[in-house]
Amino acid sequence: MDRTILECAYSIETAKTPDVAWARMLDTLSRFKLDKVIYATRDDGSPPHWNVRSSLPNSWPRELAKDPEFIEPFVSFCCATFEPTKVGAEYLDLNDHYIDDYTRNYIQAASAFDWHAGIGIPTALKGSGRHGGFILGNAMKRYDFERCVMPLADDLRTLCLVANARFETWRKGEVHQDVVRPLSPREIQTLEMLSRGLRPKQIADELGLKESSVRLYTKNARSKLGASNNNEAVRLFIDRQHK
Repeated sequence: MDRTILECAYSIETAKTPDVAWARMLDTLSRFKLDKVIYATRDDGSPPHWNVRSSLPNSWPRELAKDPEFIEPFVSFCCATFEPTKVGAEYLDLNDHYIDDYTRNYIQAASAFDWHAGIGIPTALKGSGRHGGFILGNAMKRYDFERCVMPLADDLRTLCLVANARFETWRKGEVHQDVVRPLSPREIQTLEMLSRGLRPKQIADELGLKESSVRLYTKNARSKLGASNNNEAVRLFIDRQHK
């Protein structure tokens, strides 16, 4: 495996945020003259939900993906197998089986960003509820793309699989945070009083509760917030209130 790509895969695995991982990936791909990159995944549903990252101006086609009728041709037609697909205006003749007016317009829009040749690399297949992958490209003519980029196809596929797995880890973490159980009125009241510096016995006296009840409310609040102690629970509670 190419050493530069291998080092990039490791740096993505150890990145602290998805934005850092994305920046590292773009930097490495640019060294191989791949300066046009889209990462697109589709959640099946009605309507479907698209997740798009892009190195193109204004993160094209992220805004298009907000339309319920949006179709990303590579993701929609080429993610039934893990076989990479050659894409872009330079490869129109290879993809007659899914070329229609919508797709031609889409490819022309990409060409306006000086993107003419590319390779689509599936990282999640249709039938799993969520599918998609990476599309890597540049302004090269077909012959030059075949000579300079395609010999790296296997290494690039490995890099994309690593990146997708990392992005999925972050995505699932965000989903988990979104479904955290809401705090009860008593738990909120207890945290608010803790934030003012009151101790559990003082809170119990003020609310007319048993101290053990106050401690139970505090414990439940810590669990829901994912906090290891009361101070952290108060901080997370205040952050949540601000958001």
